[in-house]
Amino acid sequence: MIENYIFDLYGTLVDIHTDQTKKEVWKVISRYYLKAGAVWLPKKMKQAYFRMCEEEEEKLKTPEIRYPEIDLGIVFRRLYEEAPLHIPYLRKQPDSQWIEKAASVFRKASREKLFPYRNTITVLKQLKQKGKGVWLLSNAQTLFTVEELKMCGLYDLFDGIYISSDHGVKKPQKQFMEAMLKEYDIAKETALMIGNDMKADVGIACACGVPSVFLNTDGYERKEIERQQKEVISDPSCRPLIIESGDLAELLKPENGYA
Repeated sequence: MIENYIFDLYGTLVDIHTDQTKKEVWKVISRYYLKAGAVWLPKKMKQAYFRMCEEEEEKLKTPEIRYPEIDLGIVFRRLYEEAPLHIPYLRKQPDSQWIEKAASVFRKASREKLFPYRNTITVLKQLKQKGKGVWLLSNAQTLFTVEELKMCGLYDLFDGIYISSDHGVKKPQKQFMEAMLKEYDIAKETALMIGNDMKADVGIACACGVPSVFLNTDGYERKEIERQQKEVISDPSCRPLIIESGDLAELLKPENGYA
């Protein structure tokens, strides 16, 4: 009996597209930093951002942690502190509130679309009405995701939210899901993982002995889904339920066994 439904977010519950490479993104964020006295040319800031992301990720890698997740707040702070030029009379010590605003400005500039899929809210509410546990396990940045959950009307629908940037690891790292199951006292026998990424979502579920559902929201052909499945799964017992339509409402069809 499934009592706890663990959802991925982006591409599973919400449709999103961002583009951090756009020139306008770096014009907008460099202006935000300029107001606080940190001077960047947009192109140089873009280069520094991606370099710092790589550097911070390398710091977290260990033989045990193959899939680290950085906290972008560190990068936004470094971008201020390591700016090539500061205007003395505007300079400030960037506190957490300033960092959160920087992240919000950056995300808004790079985000091109964001909305919940057609049946997302309906399905989550139905599960809650049935007394089921509804959880989020997302490869994401808290600085971005909390605001976006609220924008989509999803934030209050979860019994718990587990975001990779808060824990230093991301899917498919086994420890990420294990930590969540332990913190919320969820028995794996009662849990189901639902996501749109075969490697991250199905892979971590398989590693933890949790059944899974693959939502084909990217419109893959059946052959491509099978190819991805073969790359991720060696144990036939780990094979997910595949919802080829990508429609979350199919999860609750009695014939699928997870209603």
